[in-house]
Amino acid sequence: MDGHSSSVVGSSSVSSIPNPSSALPPKPIKSEQTSVVWEHFTKVEGGDLKDPKSQCKYCNKLFSCHTRKHGTNAMLGHLRNTCKKYPDRFDKDDKSQSKLSFEGKREGQMAVGEGSVGKLVITKYNAAKIREAIAQMIIKDELPFSFVEGEGFWDFMNIVEPRFSIYSRNTVMKDCVKLFLSEKEKFRAMFMTTGVRILLCMLEWGIRNIFAITVDNASTNDAALEFVKRRTSNKEGAILESQFMHIRCCAHILNLIVTDGLKEVDEFIVSVRSAVKYAKSSPVRFDKFKACIEREQLDFKGLLYLDIPTRWNSTFFMLEGAEKCQAAFQLMEELDKTFKPTLTEEKNEKNDLAPPTCADWSRIKIFLKFLKLFYDATIRILGSLYCTSNMYFQEICGIQMHLQEYIDNGDYVWSAMAEKMMTKYNKYWGHLENNDRVNLMMFIAVILDPQTKLVSLEYWFKDVLGVDRCNAMKKKLKSILHKLYDHYNSGESSSQVLHSSGLSQGFSMKIEESENANLYFMNRFHKYLTSKSDIENKSEVD
Repeated sequence: MDGHSSSVVGSSSVSSIPNPSSALPPKPIKSEQTSVVWEHFTKVEGGDLKDPKSQCKYCNKLFSCHTRKHGTNAMLGHLRNTCKKYPDRFDKDDKSQSKLSFEGKREGQMAVGEGSVGKLVITKYNAAKIREAIAQMIIKDELPFSFVEGEGFWDFMNIVEPRFSIYSRNTVMKDCVKLFLSEKEKFRAMFMTTGVRILLCMLEWGIRNIFAITVDNASTNDAALEFVKRRTSNKEGAILESQFMHIRCCAHILNLIVTDGLKEVDEFIVSVRSAVKYAKSSPVRFDKFKACIEREQLDFKGLLYLDIPTRWNSTFFMLEGAEKCQAAFQLMEELDKTFKPTLTEEKNEKNDLAPPTCADWSRIKIFLKFLKLFYDATIRILGSLYCTSNMYFQEICGIQMHLQEYIDNGDYVWSAMAEKMMTKYNKYWGHLENNDRVNLMMFIAVILDPQTKLVSLEYWFKDVLGVDRCNAMKKKLKSILHKLYDHYNSGESSSQVLHSSGLSQGFSMKIEESENANLYFMNRFHKYLTSKSDIENKSEVD
């Protein structure tokens, strides 16, 4: 009690002593934000001085930041564990200081007597780089996106880098797509100078003689090949001054032709796509669909495909499988009361979905035969175990004949589709006299084929160009053939020159009628050949 009293008296006596500085106003204390957390937060101005607020620069979340009451621990914890938009997890002990460590080595990379560590490197925690490395791991090792949600991966990352927050499969999928687009842009920038790179590869590989280069139809490829032609035309080994070096990929052109045609018949294709999408939208619906197949006793053991609209071959597979299950789809429409209403509701929203009708199925049967022509032609042209240069001409001729038949069909839908496809066809393979997209060397391959030779071109040119223009094209091709013959003959002795006097100008095998574009052309050519009685004398080249 006495101690307490003395304490009180002492304090009052002290306060009664006059302080000469008490009359002066207190000096303002300059507040310095020394914590590095203020690099990531900003103080909110104009607020309550007794309860100041700070705002995260990344997610805009507010925190109380009174110097004595709150401090910066809450903000540090937010950066370290909570803020999803913060690119790096903050480490208050690190203070942006890099660390030195040794780079690890694979077991197979270590030399005899060498340690398991590599060179000294500077490391720093970077969450963005870790996410990019995980995306690369998923792509390189072909791992599923769900790999990052596995318990083992979580335990591994907690030991390797506890500061890193594990994310979901959807996030890693987005990271992989982002990485793909980034690499795609790098390749695009690299191929802006494709011509230079082709020349460098030729020098590195020791390639001197180039007959032709086949590329897709793209403006960058056109520019690259023009550059290569200019740089190689006067060099030793250039064949006919590289005039016929550029060949456009036939399969790629077929893809462009069919894609244009699909736009004209998209209505019934979308109907079938909507039915397939409904059947495959859930396991319950797919089980109902399989039950309908069993009830209809359909002999279908294949797969029901949902196509990719930008890839016409996948649309062909989808239509082919769906057409075989037509009865199952019709039965499902009767038994499943949600089938038609669901598609009708989606049609009202998107204006493109509806159940396929009987007329749609009838058109699909016709359209499948038409698409199969292009699919089979593409497969034959893309062959790698046999020569395809001599097949090029026969395929495009057969396709042109079929397109013309569909144009003359009389059916508005098929005629409009074929006319649009024919327009694209003529862009790349029509107007032969003055179309720089047509490489005349492909016709030379036909002439050198013992089954066809020049007479097949004569037949085709008369039918497409007329007699006068046909004779002009024959003269032009013979001139190229003689130049090519002289080029190869100039470096050979006379004993090495090949004579073709024993080769017949035509062929005598019979070809049956077929939907195959190649055989379709050859059958018509065979009929023309058998009716042709006048055989001209042949020179050494012919």
